Amino acid sequence: MRIGDGVQINRDVHLDTTGGLVIGDDTLISEGAVIYTHDHGLHPWSVPVPMVKTIGNGVWIGLRAVILPQCQRIGDDAVIGAGAVVTRDVPAGAIVAGNPARIIGQREKVAA
Repeated sequence: MRIGDGVQINRDVHLDTTGGLVIGDDTLISEGAVIYTHDHGLHPWSVPVPMVKTIGNGVWIGLRAVILPQCQRIGDDAVIGAGAVVTRDVPAGAIVAGNPARIIGQREKVAA
């Protein structure tokens, strides 16, 4: 596991590192979020299959969001809405929400 600079991980967050996890700089993971990096397929007692996950810089993962192992990359500056269930990769700057999570908007760049 690698955690970048300026990352905030709030209480009750579950980070599975079975498959490897990289969290970019200035990312915020809200309370109760769950991030999985392995999958068992359709049989709960099968051998775990590790899946590396990379979370970009400046990402905001909302309250109680669930990031499933099939999502292997969340791009820079993406926003994951509260309660979202993320089943696939999220492009840079995308705002996703729902179950399964879908793109509902694009984050605008904020001048520094």
